[in-house]
Amino acid sequence: MQRTLISLLLLSSTLAPTAFATHRVMTLEPDDTKVSFHLGATGHDVEGLMHLTAGEIHLDADSGTASGKIEIDLRSSETGNKKRDKTMHKKVFETERFPWVVFEPDRFEGALPPSGSGELELFGTLTIHGSKHPLSMKTQFEIEGDQFKGSTTFAVPYVEWGLENPSLFVLRVAKEVDVTVHTSGSLR
Repeated sequence: MQRTLISLLLLSSTLAPTAFATHRVMTLEPDDTKVSFHLGATGHDVEGLMHLTAGEIHLDADSGTASGKIEIDLRSSETGNKKRDKTMHKKVFETERFPWVVFEPDRFEGALPPSGSGELELFGTLTIHGSKHPLSMKTQFEIEGDQFKGSTTFAVPYVEWGLENPSLFVLRVAKEVDVTVHTSGSLR
């Protein structure tokens, strides 16, 4: 009887970390996150930055579900050209009315390893300019202890999604903008 009890205690202590590992929470650190965008244009491409205000992703490996929220302050967007930035804020993003872009994941494919490199694809909804749109992001991770680094690049078809195309006369810009995120944070 005592041997059975000891065996059960040993077995439960080895299974407990596995059970906890099925649900992981990634908290993105705003100060260690760079959100950049690239827009192709005639004559020269446009590069810019935005700032992450908050981000947390919950991953449940048993069900493949995800939850959480990643928030970016569009009012922080800048390209280094004051006139272009004014047009971007006033006519394209309309940041007075729509100051945030929010990604809410709902599922994922792939695996987040206990340590080392990993890749997963997050699926969810991106809310921009008052409308919700499906979006997926293939994301690469490096995990060391309770810390991670991650990166992803994805296209946003902003014109198709109802935002104004800032093209003028001979200056033509692409109808999609490429967004790249490099982040790091804690993992529990």
